Amino acid sequence: MALLKRMALPRFGGQVLGEFGFAVSGHPLELFPDVAWDTYWPVNQLGEFIGETVTTCGLIVEQRTHHQITGEPMKFLTLADWTGMVETELFADTYKIYGLATVRYPVLEVMATVEPFENGRGFSLRVIRAGEPRKK
Repeated sequence: MALLKRMALPRFGGQVLGEFGFAVSGHPLELFPDVAWDTYWPVNQLGEFIGETVTTCGLIVEQRTHHQITGEPMKFLTLADWTGMVETELFADTYKIYGLATVRYPVLEVMATVEPFENGRGFSLRVIRAGEPRKK
């Protein structure tokens, strides 16, 4: 019974955060109603901008830290918006400057170059800048 009481708190926009650390009764992005989602390029349209710089925003749903061949740390993030998910890379120079933002903000704004996969079947974002998302 005590577990059920704890699971019902806290509530954000009607979504139960609960013991799990994520939304269990709705879309996770509903927990961030103040983000100005409509001011960013949607993930499902980023493929139209190969080789260009875009600004988009998403909830960090996965993150992996690796080391470049030089031994310097870098980070890969998977961001999700209302339209889909995209892989991003913060190489060493960018990670040194903006790495803290990747742990400070669960929803992250990124300015990035859309880079195609070698096989031409997809793309990832090479992050240039990362930070707090715009508010409504």
